[in-house]
Amino acid sequence: MKIKGKLPIFLGLGFLLFGVILIWLSILYESTILLLISLAITFWGSLLLYVRPTRYVRSILIDSATISSLEALDQLITSLEYKGKGVYLPPRSLEEVKGGRVFIQKNEMIMVPVIEKETAQQVFVGNPDGLYLIPPGVELANLFEKELGKNFAEVSPEYLAENLPKVFIEDLEIAKNCEVSMRKNLVSVKISGVTYDLLCQRLCGKSAVCSTIGCPFCSAIACAIARSTGKQVVIEKNSFSEKNKIVQVYYRILGE
Repeated sequence: MKIKGKLPIFLGLGFLLFGVILIWLSILYESTILLLISLAITFWGSLLLYVRPTRYVRSILIDSATISSLEALDQLITSLEYKGKGVYLPPRSLEEVKGGRVFIQKNEMIMVPVIEKETAQQVFVGNPDGLYLIPPGVELANLFEKELGKNFAEVSPEYLAENLPKVFIEDLEIAKNCEVSMRKNLVSVKISGVTYDLLCQRLCGKSAVCSTIGCPFCSAIACAIARSTGKQVVIEKNSFSEKNKIVQVYYRILGE
């Protein structure tokens, strides 16, 4: 665990120790003022130990800032009647590693047009009819790379399977457990005890975004897989268990 994660614990223990010393001194000198000060310090020490503000703020930001934008994207996909699975595209050059594109086709077939330089920034395209979007999890994928100190375009899929759990559990502290398994062209990801469970409750099984391109977290993993394999990736299936806060996602690597 990093020092920034242990800082509240160190501060809490320090406050508690100092508070206990002041309580002893207040009894020794029979000082009411010193007793009140010591109780206040002890209270703040306990608060720092038992309340994790960084974890709380993360959940609030995810739930409040993300859901509304995803629901707006859901309305767009639904109103335009785009029914195809989102196809995550691998970076075409080193300059595009930090970016990313996901293609959603009008019908349910999976077919991606060749991206030309002049059409790379377009949203709506024809032959086949579809639209290009910036994946909702592209910045999270970049954050994963930063936490691991690796460029995913330069690592193997096996490296992702071994190290992505560390990002979710230790580095970002957004899950209690994470399991990644790969079998030929299928990637299975099981994340337990997620802190973004309200996001999953609102979207999973109820949103076109969830079934086509996934939430920011499922999307980020798809971006990482596409970068590492250099191949197109789709989210085959995803589910969420409210009881145990378990997210299960299956990815398919195309062209395998």
